[in-house]
Amino acid sequence: TTDFDWDSPNAKLLFEMTAKYGTPYFQNFINSDLNPADVRSMCCRLMLDKRELRKKGGGLFGADELTGSIGVVTINLPRIGFLSRNEKEFFGRLDDLMEKAKISLVIKRKVIQRLLEAGLFPYTKRYLKTFENHFSTIGIVGMNECLQNFFSPSITTATEEGRDFSLRILQFMKTRLADFQEETGDLFNLEATPAESTSYRLAKHDKERYPDIITSGADEPYYTNSSQLPVGYTSDIFDALDLQEELQTVYTGGTVFHVFLGEAISDWRACSQLVKTIAYSYRIPYFTISPTYSICPIHGYLAGEHFFCPVCAAEERRKMEQRGEKIAESEHDKAGKSVGIVEAGQTDEGEQILGTRTEVYSRIVGYYRSVKNWNAGKKAEYKERRVFDPDSKPSERATCNSPVQRDCKAESDSPEHYKSGAHHDGHYDDASRVLLFARKNCPNCSPVRRALASNADFEEIDADSIEGMAQATKFEIFSTPTVLVLDENEEIIARLCSVGELEKFLAARTRVHS
Repeated sequence: TTDFDWDSPNAKLLFEMTAKYGTPYFQNFINSDLNPADVRSMCCRLMLDKRELRKKGGGLFGADELTGSIGVVTINLPRIGFLSRNEKEFFGRLDDLMEKAKISLVIKRKVIQRLLEAGLFPYTKRYLKTFENHFSTIGIVGMNECLQNFFSPSITTATEEGRDFSLRILQFMKTRLADFQEETGDLFNLEATPAESTSYRLAKHDKERYPDIITSGADEPYYTNSSQLPVGYTSDIFDALDLQEELQTVYTGGTVFHVFLGEAISDWRACSQLVKTIAYSYRIPYFTISPTYSICPIHGYLAGEHFFCPVCAAEERRKMEQRGEKIAESEHDKAGKSVGIVEAGQTDEGEQILGTRTEVYSRIVGYYRSVKNWNAGKKAEYKERRVFDPDSKPSERATCNSPVQRDCKAESDSPEHYKSGAHHDGHYDDASRVLLFARKNCPNCSPVRRALASNADFEEIDADSIEGMAQATKFEIFSTPTVLVLDENEEIIARLCSVGELEKFLAARTRVHS
């Protein structure tokens, strides 16, 4: 909301958890026509507009809290697109399926209401009394593949033609749902169905029945969730938001935009700024920050995707070196690295991988689950999923700075950024070592490397190497370039992540040594 305190202690805890684990969901009451009293969110995306209940349930003082959804019927859009020869036939098929969905939901409502009255749901009856304030929900799956089948493979939810037709479909469905509501007296809404298993099951059945139908997935077929972009379309957060905003605001029963990140955001203020930028700049109603992380049974949390623990790999390599064993180059390269969704400590070529097998966690759709437990279709989607770059620059419509730029600024301005024994007057008397965590192909690392080389002794650590991964895990390095200033006890004096912040450090070092 507009009165949210972004700098409060509770906000700090919230964004620390979000940056590391991605657990919370954010509902946008800043840039929408809703307020917290209007909406109830349930499950991973279901949102209920209580303004509809007030029309039915007695105004503001009616029983509009006692709400939920009777059930969800999901429309298989790709099959409609594949079978339809023109728009008239397309919308005729869609209307027919929506009519069947309405009948199904009306029957279900009558059955469970009868069972409720018969005493089969005693706890539900005690608290809800009735299902009259529950919505009947109709959702969709596979808008992207629907467009490809109906038009051509080049038309997707990322193209202007595809988005225009997608909006026509959603508006048509909203109109029909309003008709259903008047016809039956029941509440209806339109949801971007999560389709955690449905997206795979429907694609698999369609492929068996219609071999020429277009699905996503190279290894296993799947349909893209609701009207989302193709999973591998872009790594630019704000490009994706620009393309999704108009579609996501049409749904009346819930939708969500997941900001999939390759690893945790290093500072809670950077995470806070990213959430703030999205909330103030876009009408996206519901969104998450979703970093990928791994869990080692020995070393615990690891930022990013590591199917084998890099810390364990480094320890194993040291032991092999102590025993005088020669490590094959292929083993060195693959130790602790991501090699796909593997089930054993070997690659497809039979080469041994160093490190303890971990569990990689990401959102399958709404909730975090270990990737190895996903269904085959979702595993295929995960392989093709392109994570967003947290360095993305907001489009011209966005009013806030890049999260990463704010990350460095916020971190350097915070007294908590320095250890208690460090001087706050800009001097670094305790500095003993300077470490630069960098990657060979990182475009932002070169200017930092040059600035350090000009007047400071430093050690560069390759974040892609086995030892580098172990050091990055030890010091909780989540992005490159990062410069750590350590004292003689290996305590962190300062963590620097921009050229501007580095220049302040170098100037202070020059004063100390002059």
